[in-house]
Amino acid sequence: MKVHPLHIDTTACIQCEACVGACSYNALSMGEYPEIDADACQLCNACVSECPTEAITIETANVTTAHLSQYAGIWVLCELNNGAVNPVTLQLLGKACELAQQNNEIVSAVVLGACSYDACNELIAYGADKIYHANHNGLNTMLENRYAEVLADLSQCYKPSVILIGATAFGRGVSARAAARLQTGLTADCTELRIDNATGNLLQQRPAFGGNLLATIETPHHRPQMASVRPGVMQMQTPDFNRKGLIIEHTFDAALLNDGITLLEEHADTTAKQRIEDADVLIAAGKGIQGKEHIGNLEQLAGLLGGMVAGSRAAVEAGWISVAHQVGQTGKSVSPRVYIACGISGQIQHTSGINNVETVIAINNDPDAPIFEMAHYGIVGNAQEIVPELIQILRANV
Repeated sequence: MKVHPLHIDTTACIQCEACVGACSYNALSMGEYPEIDADACQLCNACVSECPTEAITIETANVTTAHLSQYAGIWVLCELNNGAVNPVTLQLLGKACELAQQNNEIVSAVVLGACSYDACNELIAYGADKIYHANHNGLNTMLENRYAEVLADLSQCYKPSVILIGATAFGRGVSARAAARLQTGLTADCTELRIDNATGNLLQQRPAFGGNLLATIETPHHRPQMASVRPGVMQMQTPDFNRKGLIIEHTFDAALLNDGITLLEEHADTTAKQRIEDADVLIAAGKGIQGKEHIGNLEQLAGLLGGMVAGSRAAVEAGWISVAHQVGQTGKSVSPRVYIACGISGQIQHTSGINNVETVIAINNDPDAPIFEMAHYGIVGNAQEIVPELIQILRANV
């Protein structure tokens, strides 16, 4: 019988029940001492942090250096939306190919649930050498617990060195759960990935301390190395539909899907019919536009340029822009051809979301605003005055 990694030292436990109250999954109940429901426990560490006597610990399985050679290959978890491959999957395949060249690795896509022949061909065209496919009726609905269980089962069977997952709402849930099951590390919302030539480890870079620093994280003693990356951060490579790849069908124990969850019904999200990640032109509002009444001008400018309106966190918190159109560390990463920043100062919390923009145009009345450091073109002045002038110029030349 497998020993659960959560341990309770009864000699140190004072029976205060703090751990029971801290558990969001109802995985702990109080008998004489706390008792663990192994199926419900997600190893989230909440009980460990809450215990006043340090009576609870999680034993992580350390992969020694001698065992690291058993792990090879870079995997990308494929996210399908109504049968279509999510663009972030194709972006990650491009990055995986780049990393694989450094370590002479094989790139594989992991597909869970039903997948069409066309979708598999697309994954191979964008860089996958292999496709690991696990299908079951229980995977027809995208329930994070089930996908995490099957991904962990695949990983334990085939032992990849790296697993990359898109940091979508769904991908975030799957990646965290899978990492807990595999007892390995996970670096979320990475902005850069590279291989350390000296060790062969994956170096995972992400903003830290509110975006004021960039932290480089590695996982030297555990495998697989796991990282999630936001949509729009990495670039797709040019597809080659003449490429050939191997599809491996993986059979797993259906008991992995017995998670006690019953899906009653599903509803499509219609709140954001247009995605700023797909726009070629974005007109972004910042705190400097000084009021919601000026958003109309940005919408007119976006209409003339065939683009969309987005905004900084400040504009969203002020209620001028919807959260679905927020750009930055706590919003979305975008890569349009043109990004016009109106009244945005350019702190790293925002600029981390526009690193891959082809052309940045900044409008700000502060000539020393950080946004001008990354802008290709800049206009010093009040955005609420300059934007109407741009609209007149464009209309006069249409």
